[in-house]
Amino acid sequence: MKDGVMAARSTALIAAATLVAGLLVSGTPAAAQQLPEEHTVTLLTGDRVALTKAPGGRQIVRIQPGPGRADQIFFKQAKGDQLTVMPGDVAGQVRSGRLDRALFDVTGLIEQGYDDTSRKDLPVIISGALHGTSVHRDLPSIGAYATTLEKGRFWASGDARIRLDRRVKASLDQSVPQIGAPAAWQAGYTGKGVKVAVVDTGYDHAHPDLKNVVAEKDFSGDGVQDGNGHGTHVASTVAGSGAASNGKYRGVAPDASLVIAKALDNDGGGSLSDVIDAVEWAADEGAKVISMSLGTSEPSDGTDDLALAVNRISREKGVLFVVAAGNEGADMSIGTPGAADAALTVGSVSKQDVLSKFSSRGPRFGDFAVKPDVTAPGEEIVAARAGHGDYVAGTGTSMATPHVSGAAALLAQQHPQWTGEQIKTALTSSAKPGSYPVYAQGTGRVDVARAVTQAVTATTNLSFSLVRWPHSTGRPETKDVTYTNQGTAPVELALSFTSDAPAGLFTVSADKVVVPAGGTAAVSVRSNPSVLKPGQFSGRLTATGGGAVVQTVVGLSGERESYDVTVELIDRTGAPASDDLEHAVGFFGAEYAPIYVQQGQGKVRLPKGVYRLASLISTKGSATLAGDPNLSVTKDVTITLDARKGRKVSVRPERKAATDLYRSFGAIVGDGKGSTAAITAYAEDRAVEFYAVPAPSGGVPYSFSTVYDAQATDSLDADLVARGPFYSLVHHWPGRIPNGVNLTVRDRDLAKVKATFGSKNGKSGLVARVINGFSPMQVFGNAAFARVHQPGERTEYYTAGKDVFWINALYRVPGDGTNAPSPLGIVWATVYGFHAGAQTEPWNHAVEGPGLPGPAQGLSGSEDILWVGHWGDTIDGRLPLFADVGQYQHTRFDPAVTGGWTVYRDGVKVEESKDYSGFSGPAVTGPAEYRVDGFADRTVPWSELSTHVEGSWTFRASNTTGARFTPAPVIAIKFAPALDAYNRAPATARTLVPLRLERQGGTPDLPLTELAVQASFDDGKTWAPAPVVRTGRAGYAVVANPKVTGKTFVSLQVKAKDSGGSSVTTKVIRAYQLGTSG
Repeated sequence: MKDGVMAARSTALIAAATLVAGLLVSGTPAAAQQLPEEHTVTLLTGDRVALTKAPGGRQIVRIQPGPGRADQIFFKQAKGDQLTVMPGDVAGQVRSGRLDRALFDVTGLIEQGYDDTSRKDLPVIISGALHGTSVHRDLPSIGAYATTLEKGRFWASGDARIRLDRRVKASLDQSVPQIGAPAAWQAGYTGKGVKVAVVDTGYDHAHPDLKNVVAEKDFSGDGVQDGNGHGTHVASTVAGSGAASNGKYRGVAPDASLVIAKALDNDGGGSLSDVIDAVEWAADEGAKVISMSLGTSEPSDGTDDLALAVNRISREKGVLFVVAAGNEGADMSIGTPGAADAALTVGSVSKQDVLSKFSSRGPRFGDFAVKPDVTAPGEEIVAARAGHGDYVAGTGTSMATPHVSGAAALLAQQHPQWTGEQIKTALTSSAKPGSYPVYAQGTGRVDVARAVTQAVTATTNLSFSLVRWPHSTGRPETKDVTYTNQGTAPVELALSFTSDAPAGLFTVSADKVVVPAGGTAAVSVRSNPSVLKPGQFSGRLTATGGGAVVQTVVGLSGERESYDVTVELIDRTGAPASDDLEHAVGFFGAEYAPIYVQQGQGKVRLPKGVYRLASLISTKGSATLAGDPNLSVTKDVTITLDARKGRKVSVRPERKAATDLYRSFGAIVGDGKGSTAAITAYAEDRAVEFYAVPAPSGGVPYSFSTVYDAQATDSLDADLVARGPFYSLVHHWPGRIPNGVNLTVRDRDLAKVKATFGSKNGKSGLVARVINGFSPMQVFGNAAFARVHQPGERTEYYTAGKDVFWINALYRVPGDGTNAPSPLGIVWATVYGFHAGAQTEPWNHAVEGPGLPGPAQGLSGSEDILWVGHWGDTIDGRLPLFADVGQYQHTRFDPAVTGGWTVYRDGVKVEESKDYSGFSGPAVTGPAEYRVDGFADRTVPWSELSTHVEGSWTFRASNTTGARFTPAPVIAIKFAPALDAYNRAPATARTLVPLRLERQGGTPDLPLTELAVQASFDDGKTWAPAPVVRTGRAGYAVVANPKVTGKTFVSLQVKAKDSGGSSVTTKVIRAYQLGTSG
């Protein structure tokens, strides 16, 4: 239960359905989805934010201010893996509601396909006039229009309200009788004369079951023909004829007329404006029922644009919207448009009327109203298939919804004068209840057989207001249940009330009621908050008589012990924090609660408990961190945070010539269980100042941390190459806000790293060097990049210690004239830290081949990197096939590379993947012997080495239970010859090739029992043994070289086995070049 803690929610629409046809095939391996992935988003202000998914679940953020905006302070707010970047100068417009906060939700924009690679403009919905825009789509139901804005154009004038036009996605032989449709057919109700609109991915024109389409329109740009399959399945469940199955798979209302509105494209995606425009058109086409098997994955309070459109069209056109509840499966997870008051919101049950685990539950977010309204069959529903084949099985609330839409069409035929609201009450009041909470099933599973025969209907539900703590001060409420008798004789109803609520919470005004023929009668239900306990409570009023069984449900929620917490912000001038600047305030306890400040004040309702409070207060040219690491909330309280009490925070290297590329300062808070949130300020302008209001330790050092990081160098030349040493400084103060910081860091206290950068294509050039520092608990790191020469070297200084760490990288520099590095051809390092003193770090050095890059040992900031192992009943892997010779580096996924994996269990092939980046195959209970074979081929301009790599690993392992990942005892042998900056070995008689044994963390360090190496000088056509000298954990191979007359490459392969039986065979074609000619 949310208990009054409100947070901004994104609204990506998802139609929750899984379509299954014949053999299930595995999709992209879970392991592959964990690889680094980079996106850049240009905000409306022109500022660019690059976000990269890095190893270890962390993400790298690079902010590039727009033209003329270098003096801006940017505020980053992170919750889990979601990031918002708010430029300081848009705060007033966001706070006033003129600009949608979602326009600055970086991860949300990426997830919806609004990053710079995906599109160059930004789709928005605008209320009011905005100079210079044109109307792409008029949306009269919400008094707005849809259009696109040029990214980087800051809309700083006018009174228009601009919202993000969010993306939407597409989320019967037994199930149709299950809801009583055949009985309705026998009574003569088949939907004839009723138009039902399906707003989805279109339909298959050629399918024999769908010849009853009377109107169609495409809103997606892909044409009405269904290239996805979701819409065809839904439409045939509503009104399919069953022609391709001799009637076996006919829909619920087979004689209804279909109106097809394709609002989602063939990829299952669209926009809010597409959907709103589609439902407006469908209503104008005369649809009585509009079926929407789509919904948001984030909960809605029912006041968003789409929900408001549903309510208005329902009211003005008399239409019934039947909407999927969603497949989130959690309490309070129903999104839009299912959260709309007027929507008939549908959950899912099995063919045995068992509530589906995935079915989204109420109460509604915000006001705790009763949702969903009913349930219907939604598991393994067979209906029409688009394209090849006639039918396919589908599962989800998307499949449940069209059952109810068809049932509504049957009632609309029976009662052509009824409004959508009357149809809704008939279906809800006649539903068959299951043994589940009201907030999971509404009144129950739809029973259209009863709905078409019973003359009495009743109010759908009574949603009582949330009662705040203390409940004794809550005011009783009285709400009426209205019974309507459509029959020609009065009906006496006996009333019974059942409830899971404390005794006396609900009182029904009568135990029977007489409903006159053609009339109505009311019974009241009264709440008594004085007996309420914290939690969500519901009841069911059942009226029986004259053959009717009429259901109405009631719901009421009691807040946990909670209090109002008011935060007052005073800036450094002594004035209330300005509405024109951004101020970030957040509490972290059982959950994260951000506060939105207006006129220097913000308020939030929090359950009793201990919280970590963090705030950044803006004054022009500065940001001040203030808060309380150990705030106890036991009563209503006002907290004043005064930026004037802040002391300056400055951390800089002793080198006077070094100037900051950026600085970042803020706080990270957590729950101690791995969930974190962060509030940080980021500035490139050296004139921006940071301050901190000291707050003592609250005894929660790993639940609150003040963090500071910066990167500096002397300057950048015209090629953006650093002219001097590069500094990356990361500092944190666990459990407290420091009493000012004025720290000059001496070089001798830092890690001094000689970073060398090799060339693998025989050419010199530039690459982008990206440095990403992290403190404990930090998920989003900051990065600036400067270019380096390749080949070349650079001196880099890092904060040394056991609790700060880095994820560094090399990026290719694009040839398009921009400063942005390319995400292709990246060499990544795993999570690692540094000890003080001098050290060397090679980058882009051969031999590049299969390996198990790991962290530096003995540093608590470092982490075990797990490349292959068991996760429950699967064997998952993302073994790097292009690991650099450095201890930590590997080349990330590149679309120019092809390859794949094959997995064998006890000699039987169980998985085959054509994605070289990873695999995921089935495991068995207990131990088994596995063999994993992988290969990759590449032809890329930045490397003429490692053109083909392959590996074969054998090991014994057992599966695990739950979510715990257990590493497998795989091994790898790396080749580490001494090469020049172009990765060439001298053409001497012999080359010594040191061999390095690598394992992943958490596996036993066993000795090798077998080790053999071969070399080839004709790209693997012929091989010759290379004697191995055993030393230490592995040894070195002696490669006898031929005479070199031209450009010659050496290929290597190795076979090794340890005492535990794990073995590896790897091969690298063109491991390095021999000689300097060519």
